[in-house]
Amino acid sequence: MYLRKRNRLTGTPYRVSVVRQTMSRYAHGAVFVEGLVKAGVPE
Repeated sequence: MYLRKRNRLTGTPYRVSVVRQTMSRYAHGAVFVEGLVKAGVPE
């Protein structure tokens, strides 16, 4: 529900693929992305 509202307000979809690119340079980026996938954030 939060992501639908956030995407509607900002216009930029929050997707795992976008976060994966951004977080890849951080030590815990893979763990964060895994959490998003488990939470059902779209790829």
